[in-house]
Amino acid sequence: MEQTLQYNLLLAASLQMSFGIKKLPIKAEKLLDNFRRSEIPPIVYIKGKSCSGCSISIINYTNQSPSKLIINHEDLLTPKGYASPHNLAIELIKRYVAGKLGPYFFALEGGIPINPLDCYMANYPLCHWVKNAGKTAIASLSIGNCATFGSPEYSGNSNDKISLNDFYSRHNIANRIINITGCPVTHESIWNVIIDLINCEQPSYHLAHQKEFASKNI
Repeated sequence: MEQTLQYNLLLAASLQMSFGIKKLPIKAEKLLDNFRRSEIPPIVYIKGKSCSGCSISIINYTNQSPSKLIINHEDLLTPKGYASPHNLAIELIKRYVAGKLGPYFFALEGGIPINPLDCYMANYPLCHWVKNAGKTAIASLSIGNCATFGSPEYSGNSNDKISLNDFYSRHNIANRIINITGCPVTHESIWNVIIDLINCEQPSYHLAHQKEFASKNI
């Protein structure tokens, strides 16, 4: 199988599993069923500077939600000495972002503040997590308009944050970005991106850094 198609299908399968997407076309279901669940890279999901619209839209979906998947995650069921589920999740994210737990896809909801002091997670500014994830993830996902556009004319929010694409460009990070637009993002949007990936269609509003990704040896 062509390598680009293989990664497209891996990402499509990861999106389907992580967000509980149902009722895909028969062709899509058959292709994604070829993957064993253990072969599908997880999505490491981090929230940047935004409202809660995208998170609420995703969690309120009637099928399987990311919150249920986290609760049922094998690593989280075994405490391994950590004090709370929050610390368990942070430890998993740290290990994935450091490249110690194998392949994964990185998803960012919300924009990245220009002032790094405006958004922190686990004692580190958001830009620390994004920069490291951009270097170790197979590919990245911009979830919603804030992460995709950043600027107020598109997102309707303040202009003190930038998009994931802009951040990667400023820091010379070559990582493929798939944009899932919406304010808030909906499961219909994710459904459409899965279909585009399976059909090997890469419209410009979905894909950023195509040349850089094509030049990487992955």
